[in-house]
Amino acid sequence: MSQDILNRALHLPGQGGAGELLRVREAGSPEAMRHSLMGLGLGVLFREMADQGVEVQALLRGTDIPAAALEDPNAQISHRDKVQIFRNVKRLSSDPAIFLMAGRHQRVVDYGLYGYALASCSTLASAVEFGIHHVKIAGPILEKSFRIVGSVAIFEGHDIISVGEMLPSVTEFWFSSVQAMISHIMEQPFRFTRVRLPYAAPAYAEQYRRVFECPVEFDYATLVGEFDASLLSRVLPNACPATERVCRNLCASMLEPLLGDEPELVGYIRQSCISQINATSCLPSVEAMARQQCMSVRTLVRRLAELGTTYQRIVNDVRRSLAEEYLRNTSMSIDDIAECIGFSDASNFRKSFQKWSGESPSEYRGRAGEAAQPR
Repeated sequence: MSQDILNRALHLPGQGGAGELLRVREAGSPEAMRHSLMGLGLGVLFREMADQGVEVQALLRGTDIPAAALEDPNAQISHRDKVQIFRNVKRLSSDPAIFLMAGRHQRVVDYGLYGYALASCSTLASAVEFGIHHVKIAGPILEKSFRIVGSVAIFEGHDIISVGEMLPSVTEFWFSSVQAMISHIMEQPFRFTRVRLPYAAPAYAEQYRRVFECPVEFDYATLVGEFDASLLSRVLPNACPATERVCRNLCASMLEPLLGDEPELVGYIRQSCISQINATSCLPSVEAMARQQCMSVRTLVRRLAELGTTYQRIVNDVRRSLAEEYLRNTSMSIDDIAECIGFSDASNFRKSFQKWSGESPSEYRGRAGEAAQPR
C-alpha cells in the first residue's frame, strides 16, 4: 500500500475508580507459547545491538529463528525464543542497562498497526484499554494487568512462566517501552510516579532513576509501575475515531489466528495476506505461500482441503473483510480501496464485491452509513 493511500485510509497526519480494570493472561498456556508476532517492538533491540557491532546471527543463537524471519511481518516467535534473544542481548551487550536504553528508543512505527491504533485513540484511557486487550500481538513475556486505585493508575506484571534471572531485563524493556510509547502518543513526556520491582537492585540501579525520573523501589512484593490516574482522561493529539476503528478491526484480524480460534495454517495464511496487503497492496501467490511454509503447492492445497478450505477462499475472505472495513469507516474512493486490497482495477473489485456480498461497494457503503445513523 502506498504511503499516500495509507494516510488516506487511516487519516494519518503527514510525516513530521478503584479496583482492577484489565488483566490479560497470555504467557502460560502451550498455545500462547507458540503464537505471538515476531517483529513488533523487538526491532529496537536489534538496532541498538547493531550500533554496538553485534550481528543478527549472534542474537538469534540458540533459537529456532532464521535471520530472514526478521523481515517477515507474519513470522511468529515462541516465548522461549524471545527470552533466548534477551539472554543473548544481555550476554553480548557492552552496556549492562541495554534494555532500559533500548526501550527508551521505541517508536510508534515499531509496533505497526498496533502502534497506530494506540496513537489514534481518543484518550489515554482508551489507548491503555486497547493496548492491554491486544497486547498478544506484541508477544508479551509477562502477564500484564492494569488497575486504578484511588488517584493512582497501575501497570502490573506477573512472571507466570518463570523467566528467572532474566526478570530484570524483561521488566526494564517493558517499562521503558511503555514510558516511550505513552510519551509518543501524548506528544509530551510521560513519567511514572513510582516503580516497584520484585528483585534486588542491580549494579546499575542509578540508571533506573535516570530513565524513569521517579522513586524506584527494589525487593518489593510485586512488579508495578504507577502513574497519576488523572492522565487517563487526557485527549490524545492524534485522536481520530475513523482511524481508531480501522486499526482496531485490523488488529483484531491479526489477533484472531494468534488466539487459536482457527487452524494454525489458515491463521498464518490469513495473517500473511493482511500484512502483505497493508505493506504492498499485493497478495502473496499460492506458490509464494507454499515456499513460506516449506512445502509444495500440491501439499499446501491438500492440507487446506483437509481443513475444509482453499487458498483462494482465504484470500477472498481477507479482501472482503478489508474492503468492508474501508467502506464502513473511511471516505476513500472505490478506486483507492480496490488498489489497497490488491485489485488491478476498480471494475474487477466491483464485480468481486458484488459476488461476495450480493451488493455493490456503493450500496454497501450507503447501507452501512444508514445503519450507523442514530435513531
